[in-house]
Amino acid sequence: IKHADSLLHSESDVWKEMQQHVSKLRSYLNSSSNNNNKQYQNVLIMETVLPRKFGLWQTKLDIIPVSKATHDDAPLYFKSSLMQLQNESTATATTNLKKISPHQALYNIMPRKYDGGYFFVSWQDGGFVFMIVQDQFPKDFGVDTIRSIMGEEKHNDNDAHEMFRRDYQTWLEQNEGKNVNKA
Repeated sequence: IKHADSLLHSESDVWKEMQQHVSKLRSYLNSSSNNNNKQYQNVLIMETVLPRKFGLWQTKLDIIPVSKATHDDAPLYFKSSLMQLQNESTATATTNLKKISPHQALYNIMPRKYDGGYFFVSWQDGGFVFMIVQDQFPKDFGVDTIRSIMGEEKHNDNDAHEMFRRDYQTWLEQNEGKNVNKA
């Protein structure tokens, strides 16, 4: 894989590989091997690319397992939060928010040569991309929005994350070579 500063600027193979990984993760979440199956049942994908005007170019990619309720509420919460950011940042009638259909690659929505910042969020049946024009954009916007959906305060539960990672890794090893992309 060649170096890329964002998903938008990556080769199409990177997008396909990420989608395959997410499909495997969804298969795991819906399997009987998932010890956390009440807590985690689906996945949200988020990428935050801060514009160069913030100083150093910075890209953050999150693939976060979430409950069914959080997954189902994500479209409404993200649209509302992004529209609020847009209203705070611009008085123009143009929209920086674009809807994405299921399995649509980011580079099919935005021009490949776009060199500004953006926030991208995707769930199983769609998503949004938001072009960042603000002077300030919260680097943890996506994670903070998920926390607000879940009604949680900021915290780190490293033990739970580590247990999930170990269980998922064991499942991947046990299912290596099997067709597990059924989610």
